[in-house]
Amino acid sequence: MDNLRDILKSSEIIRTAFDTSKGLGQKVYLVGGVVRDILINSSLGSDFDFVVEGEGVPFARRFAEKALGSFFIMDDERDTSRVVSKNKFQADFSGIRGIIKEDLMLRDFTINSMAIPLDLVFEEGTVEVLDPLNGRKDIEEKILRVSSLDSIHQDPLRIMRAFRLSSSLGFSIDEELLKMIKRDSEELNTVSAERVRSELFMILEMPRAPKTLEDMDKTGVLKTIFPDVEKWKGFFQGGWHAHDLFDHSMKAVYAAEEVLGHLNRNFPGYGKEIEDYMTEEIEAFLTRKGLVKLASLFHDSGKLYTRTIVYGRGRFLGHEKKGEEISAEVAKRLKLSRRAQTAVTGLTASHMRILGLSKLKKITTRAKYRFFRDAEGYAIDLLILSLADAMATPVEGKRLDEFKGLINGLVRYYFEEFIAAPQAPLLTGEDIMKLFGIPEGKEIGRLMEALREAEALGKVSDKKQAVGYLRKLVP
Repeated sequence: MDNLRDILKSSEIIRTAFDTSKGLGQKVYLVGGVVRDILINSSLGSDFDFVVEGEGVPFARRFAEKALGSFFIMDDERDTSRVVSKNKFQADFSGIRGIIKEDLMLRDFTINSMAIPLDLVFEEGTVEVLDPLNGRKDIEEKILRVSSLDSIHQDPLRIMRAFRLSSSLGFSIDEELLKMIKRDSEELNTVSAERVRSELFMILEMPRAPKTLEDMDKTGVLKTIFPDVEKWKGFFQGGWHAHDLFDHSMKAVYAAEEVLGHLNRNFPGYGKEIEDYMTEEIEAFLTRKGLVKLASLFHDSGKLYTRTIVYGRGRFLGHEKKGEEISAEVAKRLKLSRRAQTAVTGLTASHMRILGLSKLKKITTRAKYRFFRDAEGYAIDLLILSLADAMATPVEGKRLDEFKGLINGLVRYYFEEFIAAPQAPLLTGEDIMKLFGIPEGKEIGRLMEALREAEALGKVSDKKQAVGYLRKLVP
């Protein structure tokens, strides 16, 4: 690559690492994913990995002083540390006692087993890319291979990383690696939930997420992470559903991806607002987009346990409640944050609400208000899940168009009326206690919610009207 030196010299982080190496007399190498990405995209991101000959921790500490970053020891035994500067960069450092090529050959995949000596970047001579496993060739062929036959055993999380890299780079997974994954998929059970969760979330964030989940299923990885999923295969629902539970769930994930990928087309006039909302990060590596895809996979999980046959037709009364329990178990297993858990269980529990509204002759403002009130914190997510569910179910074109129209009407109400309502209440809880002599408790909460609803519906607009309205409700 002709401009490799220019790309590297343009980075203040790389220059600071080189200056640190000169000051300490230690050789330093840029390694791993950052080298891979330069060779693929001819650009640098904000994450850097360095290998230092000799002790790595003192090197990283000195680098942190020069780069004005925060220093952390990640693993004292392995001599690894990290330097971060919020919203600017993250740099990891590892010390080695042997030679760099031996270190590279112990890494996960060939495309990550390359290094660039920084002294050759800033001094005379050709910039050299150390590539003992022909990673550059695999980049050209767009294929993912392990660096050694023992790679998966060394760290089973590399199974998840293989799917994540394949998805993000558009690379195919080598047949030998696929055999290893199929053979060793259950070893993922030895990896901490936090590490598996991070890789899963990064996969869910990508546009290729549905295809990646299918590939994970074919190798046994999906059932290792989510054992219940295997039971969905061959479980046919009947009625509108032409597919078994597994295929319908996967089609719902594909449909969610289609909706998320074309927000302007699916929600005319509100695409930008919904895009901003859906890219909100719920927790590390997980935005609302990824959360909706996860909920799309599990939205009908309760059907497996609630089927009854009435007049020869399968019914699934209460499947959303059972699905909520299953989603809670999944959230617990993945150790989701409380906020993410509330959203994914709420989405599963409420995914039939839109279908219920669609059966009404007229959808009142009160019904719209209560829908968004009850789904507070995940309402737009629920509309997207509901649309994806409908798109994944074979229905008449006219019926689907009417369903889309209903959802767009709700979106319009949400942005034009629901969130546009005044945030400050006409009366506070303290006001109500003083006016009616009611002690603090559930009754105050009931009256405040009734007042909020009355205001949203246009029944009251000032304090005098609010007092008169509540007077009729107080026992």
